[in-house]
Amino acid sequence: MEVGLILAAGKGERIKSRYKDIPKPLLSVDGRPILEYNLLLLERAKVKKIFIVVSYKSRQLFENFVRKLPFKDKIEFIIQRKRLGTAHAVKIAESKIGKRSFIYMVGDNFTNFNIEKLIERHKELNADATLALKEVDEPEKYGIAEVEGDWVKRIIEKPKEPPTNLSFTSMAIFEPVIFDAIKNIRKNLKKKEYFITDAIEKLIENGGKVGFLKIDTWRININTPHDLEIAKKYAKKFI
Repeated sequence: MEVGLILAAGKGERIKSRYKDIPKPLLSVDGRPILEYNLLLLERAKVKKIFIVVSYKSRQLFENFVRKLPFKDKIEFIIQRKRLGTAHAVKIAESKIGKRSFIYMVGDNFTNFNIEKLIERHKELNADATLALKEVDEPEKYGIAEVEGDWVKRIIEKPKEPPTNLSFTSMAIFEPVIFDAIKNIRKNLKKKEYFITDAIEKLIENGGKVGFLKIDTWRININTPHDLEIAKKYAKKFI
């Protein structure tokens, strides 16, 4: 897989009260920024080019961090000038990614998941998208995938009656057809943003093949100071 895309432009509303001046992906877990762990996952998967979407306000902080990395030359920043959601962040990367398949990740995920397993699964299924899913408690709090056989039939955001407990982990492999799906979704009226889950749902509606792989390790989406403390307990297990 040639290309990785990491989204790192979010505000981090639930954690910024304690860490006002630090973008959430740059918060430290056992001496390393969360983002560094994600970059290492892509480096281990032998990704040749990594794009990171950041806000224009925090670009300098990210650049200062990246220039210390041994693989800094393969990293390029994309500026999201308006925070219009995850699907918008993917959309603005289209001119850089072009017609290539790419790995989708978010910069506040903390996991030891082997990305190469997701790449292999994607190739095996010959899918338009392959999602990393994880079984969760309280699925009504997450974006949940309804599946049948090898395929995702729909994505439901925080369902009152979840059809499964398989949560989308914000890790996926996408073919360029996802860009067409993004062009046909509407802005969420409540959040005023465009969500990648809506684009995945649109892809399915249009006949796209969306597969999945259940991840076999821990994964923490860091939204609160408590999440950050939990992540520190897992840091020694990062291989």
